[in-house]
Amino acid sequence: MGERAIERLEKKRILLLDMYGVIIKESKGYFIPYTFEHFDKNEHDRLTRAFREELLFTKAGNGELSSNEFLSLLGYPNPTETMQDYLTSFLTFDQEFLWFAERNYRQYHYVLLSNDVKEWNKYLLELHGLQKYFKESIISGEIHMRKPENRIFVYTIKHLQCIRQILLVRHTYGSAKGKLLIPGGFCHENELPEEAAVREVLEETRITAEVKRMVGIRCDRKTWYLLFEMDYVDGIPTSDRNENSEVLFCEISNALSRNDCTEITKIALRKILDDSTDYFYSDIDYKTHKGTDYTLYI
Repeated sequence: MGERAIERLEKKRILLLDMYGVIIKESKGYFIPYTFEHFDKNEHDRLTRAFREELLFTKAGNGELSSNEFLSLLGYPNPTETMQDYLTSFLTFDQEFLWFAERNYRQYHYVLLSNDVKEWNKYLLELHGLQKYFKESIISGEIHMRKPENRIFVYTIKHLQCIRQILLVRHTYGSAKGKLLIPGGFCHENELPEEAAVREVLEETRITAEVKRMVGIRCDRKTWYLLFEMDYVDGIPTSDRNENSEVLFCEISNALSRNDCTEITKIALRKILDDSTDYFYSDIDYKTHKGTDYTLYI
């Protein structure tokens, strides 16, 4: 999701934040230990089955059960009081978040993206006065999908009406001279491919990025290239005035229609857009385009 730091809504950058581990200090909450502490030991086997086999917590987090239904099935006689007691007394609000939020909320649109029970998230927002900062909340219990599933990020981009963009450079040498393509280069000795990708992007564009996933492999008879999807972190696109003459963020739909964009870049973009594709296959069209000395798995 490299788009998340560069996409804009009403001319502001969007900052996606999780409730747990960011606003609430406990990254995984504390509810399961809380529940075992509140029931006698002779109930623990039943509770273990409820969590591990019946997946009641997961179902509540996916919106299949309301908070009251979930807590009642666990055996709590007063589910609303239990929810309030747990969220108020057993989770730690990070006061430093308020300092950060107040300092930056005029610059960014904060969007809450969190795996949570719908009613719990609403209560936490009200409890800590966070509605001021979060005009948008995307919660697993409301939309019936959860992180780290790729589809929740696709949904987020569409819901926020973000424009998906790709970082491109205009090459100054070789067969791609004058054309736009994704940044890249070769590994140094003892350098891992993902480390080389981060370094090359920074050297060529002054953009700091981090690797998200590998989306393809291109081979010829001398070299192998790994294609990575990367997340934008920081920086302003700037040409190195050596290997490229121009660096720009380009809307993906625009890149796919441009005549000056290389074919391998377009193929990689189509792979990223096809979120149902999980495995690498040899791209026959690319072999036809480049010749039998090249193979692209994507």
